[in-house]
Amino acid sequence: MMKTIAFYSYKGGVGRTLALSNIAMRLSEFGKKVCMLDIDLEAPGLHYKFKEYLQPEKMPPKGIVDYIHEFAIEKRLPKKISKDYYCSLFSDEYKNLSLQLIPAGNPDSKEYWSKLSAINWHELLYRDDAEGIPFFFDLKSKIERDIKPDYLLIDTRTGITEISSLTISLLADKVVILAVNNEENISGSKRIIESLLNPENDLLKKEKSLVLILSRIPMPQSAEDKSREKMIKEQFVKRFSIFKNRQGEELFNSTLIIHSDRNLELKEDFKIGYDLEFKSDGAVSQEYLALFDRITEGDFSQEEQKRFNRIKEANMLSYLAAKEPDDRKAILKLEKALEVNPNNPNILIGLAIRHDTVKEYEKALSYINKAIEINPSYEFKLYRVIINYNSKKFQEAYDEILPMKDFEGTWYLYMYCLAKSQLFSYNEEVSNDFNELIEKYPSFHSA
Repeated sequence: MMKTIAFYSYKGGVGRTLALSNIAMRLSEFGKKVCMLDIDLEAPGLHYKFKEYLQPEKMPPKGIVDYIHEFAIEKRLPKKISKDYYCSLFSDEYKNLSLQLIPAGNPDSKEYWSKLSAINWHELLYRDDAEGIPFFFDLKSKIERDIKPDYLLIDTRTGITEISSLTISLLADKVVILAVNNEENISGSKRIIESLLNPENDLLKKEKSLVLILSRIPMPQSAEDKSREKMIKEQFVKRFSIFKNRQGEELFNSTLIIHSDRNLELKEDFKIGYDLEFKSDGAVSQEYLALFDRITEGDFSQEEQKRFNRIKEANMLSYLAAKEPDDRKAILKLEKALEVNPNNPNILIGLAIRHDTVKEYEKALSYINKAIEINPSYEFKLYRVIINYNSKKFQEAYDEILPMKDFEGTWYLYMYCLAKSQLFSYNEEVSNDFNELIEKYPSFHSA
């Protein structure tokens, strides 16, 4: 049965979409099929978080705004959630990852904003004969039927609007509420919680699970900072102590914290991943993992929990291997990690690189080929080019790098130049290729 989790914040800029994206990736890494739905219609941005995997040509021609517009304005109800409305972030070649996205639409087009402004939300949801609520229930049912996700993660609108209230009160089984420590955020979050707990709004007669997050507070650097943070957290929780569950118990006797991160201020990126979780500076990664544990509490079977623990053990060994300067010792750690988690492409890549370093090229190729079977990324294929080149298989290296030579990044063009120079001798054409490399990447020449 599909579980639906809505991510809500009263104001933007609190890390709501990034939190959703990290949880989606984690669930997908653990073999769960995940569908993300972007209903932050005024400021859609979920697709930007996955731009590494989602090229413009992979975006579906329509989105949820088009779907709603067809029903509300054109009076047509789509029979199913087809590929016109969603896309897979990973191709079928990515055997271990299943992540689907229903975007808001194409916010770069005038048509998107025209369709959005044409939707009369009050008429759709509150008129005497309004069909909006059954329509959204039908939408959720079709997502479960047609896409078949284990989890539906909804990025909601900010503020208190018709669509945000609808998605979190009617569609969600669990609601993650993120707020920063200021009066506007706290008051707005309290109002939405009051609305969620109001029996008149509980059409499903089902108590929701609520998770409260205090986000974007500075990472403490001193004992004084830690003392101040403890006081802020206690005051924050106290502001929400008025809320009780149906058994009369406090809903929020504690809160999770996700600190601000200087790196995130420069570039928002994933904070959950095998190479992020065990770093000494990975405190924010650990906080996202704590959120993951809270959100998925009780969702997994004992066998799944054991499997996840094995994955975590393998990730730890892989991280320790990456820090190990001795190649032979690193290989031993990676081999042990691979025994625990044999389908982790990053462990396979680690083994390929280490065996390449000690000039055991056949073993290196064996591991890189297995990694590419699981994750056929161009980065992994570049590693195979390098290994083939180092093992003097110049033709194989050239054949693989040729279609990638114009990709962004120094190494693609550099390996093309090297492989070509070995096959065709250093002639004028090869010289021109190296000149192009230096012209395109001036820092390469100085290096």
